[in-house]
Amino acid sequence: MTHPPRDDLARKRALRAEHQARLYDVGAETESPDDMRDVPVWLRSPTLGPVLTLCAQVLVQPFLDAEADALNSQASHRRITRCAAIGGLLAIGIALFEFVHHGRSAGDPPWAVAEFVAIAAALAAIGLGGVAARQDGWIGKRHRAERIRALKFRLLIEPARWTGAPVQLETAEAWIRDELRKIDRLTRRDIALWARREEARHAPVPPSGREQLRPVLRDLVRYYIDRRLSVRRDSITSRRRHRRLFRWVPLWATPYLFFFAVVAVVCHLLLVTVADGKPQVLTEWLLIVAVLLPALGATLRTLRLSGEGDRPRPRSRAGAVTLRSLKAALKKEQSPDGILSTLWSCEQVLEWEHREWVRRLMTEAPWLG
Repeated sequence: MTHPPRDDLARKRALRAEHQARLYDVGAETESPDDMRDVPVWLRSPTLGPVLTLCAQVLVQPFLDAEADALNSQASHRRITRCAAIGGLLAIGIALFEFVHHGRSAGDPPWAVAEFVAIAAALAAIGLGGVAARQDGWIGKRHRAERIRALKFRLLIEPARWTGAPVQLETAEAWIRDELRKIDRLTRRDIALWARREEARHAPVPPSGREQLRPVLRDLVRYYIDRRLSVRRDSITSRRRHRRLFRWVPLWATPYLFFFAVVAVVCHLLLVTVADGKPQVLTEWLLIVAVLLPALGATLRTLRLSGEGDRPRPRSRAGAVTLRSLKAALKKEQSPDGILSTLWSCEQVLEWEHREWVRRLMTEAPWLG
């Protein structure tokens, strides 16, 4: 039995590692998964190469522009929102202390400085909140980028649009450009209506000539798993790893803050009723805690929403489990109808997740978007 030379084995391993790195690490510097820019190995594919080249020529640049616009707008909006929330909390806290101790040390220089800081913080919170509310929402810009991404895979899972005669690619290009114009014209009202309204779509129908379609579908399944499902999974894992502290601390803290505020109110009333308000310092501090804790909880929730981390865990987990099941079914499916139906189901799950995310932020915290 002969073995290949060690140099050949090392070269093959290096080429395989390079291919995997190019396949999965393209666009790692961005916050969203980069499944738009395809590596040459896919662009040269005899089955998918023509349609992927079309997507690269027509969709990639609009997507990159929308992606950069969304990331820049989100970063700016996040800074403004956090400053407004923290400024509002600071103003409330100082105002509470000043109210409780009013008259006791109102003329002292420290209190004069504190009052000035409270006024400045309140004005900053109002001003920054107004700016955040009037900004062209980053949620809308993110939505446009995601719609362009979904447009690519809507085309891919409908081979009837691009297989067969070369004229079909021209028809597909015209369809893509028309959809891009619609996405570009989306208004905030259009996005809000889209988030609330479910669209009934039908699974794609395989084109004629199913025997010739089998190699196309085989490569399409491989491509979809590599460039859609796997890239999305790696992106979600990365986000959870980098944002775990910011994501979970406010999640468990907010209900407890409200509970302890109620406890502080009860203790304050008991001291006032039973002990005739003595000791006075303790009753004052209980009053401060009772008012400040709900404000702190609202601030933490605002910070979570501004960090795009307020996606419900059960729904997100349900979507991930569903996609894993569909991925397993996709690997086993053999019939063209079953393959296209499963691909369509995956896209429906991804669209549903994005729809829920948009609806939650735009309806429950519209000034954040």
